[in-house]
Amino acid sequence: MTIRPDKERLLLLALNGKETAYGDGLATVNKLFPVRKLDPERKPTTANDEATFNGVDGPTRQDIEKWEGNLPIGFDLTPSMAGYMYALGMGAVATTNPFAGVYQHVFTEIAGYQNPSTNVAVKEATGAQRKYKGVVCGKFTEKISMGNKRLEATMDLHSDGTVSDDVTATPAITQDTFWRGGDTTLTINATPWTAKVADIEAGLDNGLEADTAWKIGGGMYRTSHERHKERTRTLKVTLAPADATDLNTIKGWIENQTALALVVTTTGGVIASTYHFTNTWSIPKCQVKSSWKLAGGIGAREQIVLELEVLYDTVTSKFWDRTVVNDVATYLV
Repeated sequence: MTIRPDKERLLLLALNGKETAYGDGLATVNKLFPVRKLDPERKPTTANDEATFNGVDGPTRQDIEKWEGNLPIGFDLTPSMAGYMYALGMGAVATTNPFAGVYQHVFTEIAGYQNPSTNVAVKEATGAQRKYKGVVCGKFTEKISMGNKRLEATMDLHSDGTVSDDVTATPAITQDTFWRGGDTTLTINATPWTAKVADIEAGLDNGLEADTAWKIGGGMYRTSHERHKERTRTLKVTLAPADATDLNTIKGWIENQTALALVVTTTGGVIASTYHFTNTWSIPKCQVKSSWKLAGGIGAREQIVLELEVLYDTVTSKFWDRTVVNDVATYLV
């Protein structure tokens, strides 16, 4: 018996492939990216006759009522994958081409209830390659840690429950450039805090309600994957105040419920001319909602962990956006 490691499992994506209608499928998924976590699950919901008068003390038959597919993935947040995550997770993108081979993508939360859907393929360790349709992003998280650590991200992907053999030729792995936490800057209300920040974490949950997706006449598979609950956003910043002035500033944010505007920018290598691979979080309005929590032990620099509520900003008409500059021409078109 041959034991194959999970590391031989591969994930294929379609960066610019969006289903016209939910679950209608794509011809190919042709980009291969390295990931740190990939645990595909195809899960049946079953029912049996245990609760019926069947003459025995237990069930005598079982049937499948519906299928669902889940594909949680974890990966280093690179320029190509950042655009894919935001496009699928936030849903709306506006792209410009400021220089030859350079593309700027601004991602915002899509209006309405159906986020874009796409296809992914998983090449299993055995060599079999399976395609999943109707793939949407339930939620994503991203984390920046200062220093030379790479940016981290996760996505909870969900499919329509079908799976089929995929004959797409396995491409070479896309060797993307990496972003590191030490290449990140932070401003709060236009004041630099870069030298005083340890970690920044954010996440978006799209509020998918899976139970409404199986409809009469639709069989055992999802026929839609719409948002039926409010989106929820998470934002956490860990600061290391340098002196009493910083402590009093943070204290004032909490006590006065000061509206804060955050801009987080990570800058990588050169694409062309003066253009670099960049990722910018723009959060025009948020307020501290956590208690005053101190971290760090004896001999360690004191840190304050701030959990922030991301608020709708009536001036910009948004909660937040992400801007990625890279060399990918289009996402999910």
